[in-house]
Amino acid sequence: MAIGEEAWVLSILRKGYKIPFTSLPPVTSAPLGFRSYPPGSKKGKALEFEVQRLLTKGAIEETSAKSGFYSHLFVVPKNTGGFRPILDLSTLNRYVTTIPFRMETVSIRTVSCQVAELGYSGHRQSTKHILPG
Repeated sequence: MAIGEEAWVLSILRKGYKIPFTSLPPVTSAPLGFRSYPPGSKKGKALEFEVQRLLTKGAIEETSAKSGFYSHLFVVPKNTGGFRPILDLSTLNRYVTTIPFRMETVSIRTVSCQVAELGYSGHRQSTKHILPG
């Protein structure tokens, strides 16, 4: 962890994370039009089940507010059977500041370590490569 990252993590744990919006997303007085699953269909029942499960877990909560930002919730089949709930946040993402991020993998780390083991000295035009002995 880089210097200062620990304080940032602790701050989020204490105060919560505030999404860095470039501008506020549009607020509507009713949910967006979305073709729902037919009543009694397999996907319709799966979506109802997942909403109840998320409510029970406390991951979502019911609200009486009429206006707000709405996203679509739908289900996709799992490879192992059953369904996985998906919250489509693609519209919301248009209003969030993009922070550059590079996922490091073991292979990137290995290359970084190998490059770091090489020493360089001198000017750009006359660089001496010092290989570990």
